[in-house]
Amino acid sequence: MISKNYYPESPEIDRKRYTKINTKYQSNVIIVMFGIILFFIIYLAALYGSFYLVYHAIFYDITHVNKLTIILKIGAVGMSVMFSLFMIKFLFKKQQNKNDFNIEIKKEEHPKLFDFINKLSRETNAPLPKKVFVNHEINASVFYNNTILSLFLPTKKNLLIGLGLVNGLNLSEFKAVLAHEFGHFSQSSMRLGSYVYMANQIIYGMVYDRDYWDQMYDSWRNSDIRLAIFAWLLMPIVWGTRQLMILIYKGINILQSSLSRQMEYHADLVAVSVTGSDAIINGLYKLDATTQAMNFAMEHVNSATHNKIYTSNLFYHQDMAFKYLKDHNPEFEANLLENIKSNRVFVKDDDYNIPSMYASHPSGYKRENNAKQNYLTGEINEGSPWILFNDPEKLCEKVTQNLIKVSLNLKEGIEFTDAKKVQEFIQSEISETQFNPIYLGSYDTRFITDFDAKNPEGIIKEVSITKEDSSTAIKNLYETVLKEIVASEKKVSEELQMVVDILGNVKKDKVFNFRGKEVKRKDAQSVYEELIKELDNENQYEIFDKKIFATHYLLANDIEKKELIERYDFQHSFQKCHKSFIKTQSEVLNKITEIQQIGTLEEKELYHFAAQFYDQAKYLKNSLENADTLQLPIMSNMQEVNSLKTFLLDEKVQRISSNKIDGDEINQLLKQLDQVIDKARRLYFKGLGNILKLQEEIRKNI
Repeated sequence: MISKNYYPESPEIDRKRYTKINTKYQSNVIIVMFGIILFFIIYLAALYGSFYLVYHAIFYDITHVNKLTIILKIGAVGMSVMFSLFMIKFLFKKQQNKNDFNIEIKKEEHPKLFDFINKLSRETNAPLPKKVFVNHEINASVFYNNTILSLFLPTKKNLLIGLGLVNGLNLSEFKAVLAHEFGHFSQSSMRLGSYVYMANQIIYGMVYDRDYWDQMYDSWRNSDIRLAIFAWLLMPIVWGTRQLMILIYKGINILQSSLSRQMEYHADLVAVSVTGSDAIINGLYKLDATTQAMNFAMEHVNSATHNKIYTSNLFYHQDMAFKYLKDHNPEFEANLLENIKSNRVFVKDDDYNIPSMYASHPSGYKRENNAKQNYLTGEINEGSPWILFNDPEKLCEKVTQNLIKVSLNLKEGIEFTDAKKVQEFIQSEISETQFNPIYLGSYDTRFITDFDAKNPEGIIKEVSITKEDSSTAIKNLYETVLKEIVASEKKVSEELQMVVDILGNVKKDKVFNFRGKEVKRKDAQSVYEELIKELDNENQYEIFDKKIFATHYLLANDIEKKELIERYDFQHSFQKCHKSFIKTQSEVLNKITEIQQIGTLEEKELYHFAAQFYDQAKYLKNSLENADTLQLPIMSNMQEVNSLKTFLLDEKVQRISSNKIDGDEINQLLKQLDQVIDKARRLYFKGLGNILKLQEEIRKNI
């Protein structure tokens, strides 16, 4: 029997009655079932028709045998066979059911956890999971391997527990989250998910996948005109089928989305029935802060990997990140659960800030309404869920090391560094990349204004500042000018959120007020685009940045002046490279989107896009060469960097064919761009941090 210390007591209620499925849930199940049945009727009818055409084309007698009728026969057989293969090509797609980040754990390794799971299974009247896995995520979920057989045979479900989640909740909240997942275990409507998944696989394979079928089809179209004409005749049929499938795809997923929300409400009530109304909602609310801490930790752990330093324990850094954000980020600290003063946790119905773990779920506001509609008091055990695991540190290290090996494709035998030692590296990074609150976050999401730092006298003359005025000017810049700019940006952001709510149907107003004028709902998109342009416009910072440079230059001594010019000059030069990396990535992604929208490419279009991808790879190579000409100023943890090009990308830029489109080549180029931009971002903020620190030193002379 499991101790009360390890398993918070559950409320004494009639759970079956409390978690009874409502009419709306039942209605959604029927609607989704109808949609799935309709899809499979349409699909199987089309499939039968395509096979019949193959049969008819092959066995149809040619009454007059000649060159023309033979070509027609071959063309008809080719068209019907290719269309049939098009209808079933999803079958030939390799299924990736294994997630290399997941590690299976056994009862012998963690008996308390499995006793906890067994008792929770009995209380929620849910079947036990077939297997239990852990990984690094802030997540807990039910999953199973979807195959064609799963449409006809019962499929046992697995339980996934993310250790990032364990690290952010108390024991009662952890119990509530697992109970929520057990609620899904008990839902027979989960079976519908297999059918929706399979329908999506079929449609996605037909509409979006470009595979061997498409290569065969392209070769056929480019063959002898006497045969190619049949490929061109097949094109409108394939296009029409794809358009129909897109409509069905959207329809099925709209229906499934509505059912999914009802399933989430029901799973929440299952959690409430064993923990009370607060635990599941408190746990849900904590996900935001837990995710922020994990993202902060992973950003800096990733920076360490740039220097071939691999931490032994990611979750230690998650803890350190949480403490740092709590101490240094007033907004983060104010939004922690312990500092919420209202009588409810979620005070705004906001579908746009749903944590990634619950991206397809109802908003926290709606879930809190559901969980507290018939409020149930429950025991809150503030203990850590880690007490359920044997040797948590060892498990954390195992998950961390697996994550790093898989993510970076590292070989066995790689050396991992003690997390406390890595934290010292992270602290030195933080000292450069986390900026003083007096800057109000104004440097976090923009590039600084480009100007000729090697001509300080020209900048000083342009902004009309003297050495005598510098001290007063600096005070005015930070205490007045910057506050006005940031306040203006905040107002635009709030206006943008209002318009987003209108466009997303969160607000149903037919007319809304925008800057003193009434605007019709149909014009919301143009207002949205106008606001985006305002947010992207960095001109308002131009004079501010130049004055900041000029005033600090005037106050600096000779050594500081020399360093200030060198650091600004590097920053301006490097951010040009950084911008070009981002532009190249954007261009590649835009071309991919264009290709997906077009569907089947004609030969002329294929050559056009191939040349575009080739050019982007060349631009990346040139930008890296430009970066390599820059002299890196002194920065922490960068002493061993002799070549910026090699630091940013330690391999050759992916070769891209100029006369054909190769998906593997494009994917590799995108991976390289991700790597380059990630490292460039780190270097940009380190450089900027050193400029701000130098200016802070100069201000001490005031």
